[in-house]
Amino acid sequence: MFNLLITKAFAQTVKLDTPERIYNWLEKILDWGFLFFAIIAVGALLYAAFNFLFSGGDDKKITSARTLLLYAFLAIILAAVARTIPILLRNILNI
Repeated sequence: MFNLLITKAFAQTVKLDTPERIYNWLEKILDWGFLFFAIIAVGALLYAAFNFLFSGGDDKKITSARTLLLYAFLAIILAAVARTIPILLRNILNI
C-alpha cells in the first residue's frame, strides 16, 4: 500500500498546455536552482573564510581562497539571476 502511494506521488505527469502552467513549472525549477546556488555559495564563502584564516601567510593558500571567494560571488550572482528570470517571463508572457 505504501509503495503504491509513493509511485502515485512521484509518477505524476505535468501538463504544459497553457502559458501559466509552463510558467509555474519553470518557476519551480528556477526556485530549486536558486536554493542550490545559494547553499553552494554560503558553503564556498565559509570555506574561503576558513582558508583565509588558516592560510598562515602562504601565498598559494591565499590565492586559492581568493579564487574560491570569486566563485562564491559568481554563484550568488547566478542565484540572483535564477530569481529574476520568472519575473521577466511573467512580464513578457503577460501572465
